[in-house]
Amino acid sequence: MDIKPTIARMGNELNSTQTTDKKAVNSASSPNKAEVSSGISSNQAPDLTLTDTAKNLLDLQSSVGSVEDVDLEKVDAIRKSIENGTYEVDSAKLADNLIQSSLD
Repeated sequence: MDIKPTIARMGNELNSTQTTDKKAVNSASSPNKAEVSSGISSNQAPDLTLTDTAKNLLDLQSSVGSVEDVDLEKVDAIRKSIENGTYEVDSAKLADNLIQSSLD
């Protein structure tokens, strides 16, 4: 299963959420606005709350890091069939996949 598109989508959602949050902080008209922008000293780490999307993204990133990009068993099977002369290419399927990948 290829989860890279899901990670990219979640990253875009995370960026969108961060932009929205910044706009909300910048447009605040309460007296606490000064506290939000300057209430954190340079020696103090800010409190950070992650959205569910950000948490899911972190989980997916750690999962992806432990998955191999290549199915070594499949590669070995293809290599053996090529060596044996039994590997067959389905040209219609290959053409369909090439066309589909150019449309994506």
